[in-house]
Amino acid sequence: AGFLFPKDFIGFHGHFPERPVVPGVCLVQSVLVMLEKWHGGPVRLKEISNAKFYSPSTSGDLLEFTCGIKDKVDKEIHADAVASHRGKKIAEIHLTAQCF
Repeated sequence: AGFLFPKDFIGFHGHFPERPVVPGVCLVQSVLVMLEKWHGGPVRLKEISNAKFYSPSTSGDLLEFTCGIKDKVDKEIHADAVASHRGKKIAEIHLTAQCF
């Protein structure tokens, strides 16, 4: 999936107004949006087992996410995701989400 955070995105107001950087929590939320689409219903973050942020991204950067489902047990999805921009790795996120 692709995500684009516009220049007027409210998350940039407090996250370095002089040089806006997409907050890490927005990258995590992007993964949850992808999982909701895949699951076909709402999910809630249960745990971030690992998150690494390699390079900042800013407004106008088209962030490309790939997400792999490690497994789905009962009502939990275990997923690994990578965010990149123009082939440069921005973040790796490993999380568990609860399905509803």
